[in-house]
Amino acid sequence: MLAADETILRPFPPLRQAWGVRGGQVCVPVTGRNDRRVLYGAVNVRTGHRVLRRSKSMRQAEVHAFLRTLRSRYRSRRRVWLLLDRHGSHDSKATRELSWRRR
Repeated sequence: MLAADETILRPFPPLRQAWGVRGGQVCVPVTGRNDRRVLYGAVNVRTGHRVLRRSKSMRQAEVHAFLRTLRSRYRSRRRVWLLLDRHGSHDSKATRELSWRRR
């Protein structure tokens, strides 16, 4: 059984988590670009084994690529249970069809 999800990573630090002296100005370093990276991950709930994949977007094609990565990593297993949330890319018809295919 695998628990899987994704998260968006950005290089700019969130200002709500900065520390500073009350009433003073807080210096926040800025890189000049706020690129977006998506980190897809799955954890085997029994063994703790992790599978990670990075991407630049959160499109359905990227979710499908991650599912194919999981299938290749767990090729020897006859059945893999995958726990997902109800994000649109997880619950789409195309994703469900891909999950039922053997290859």
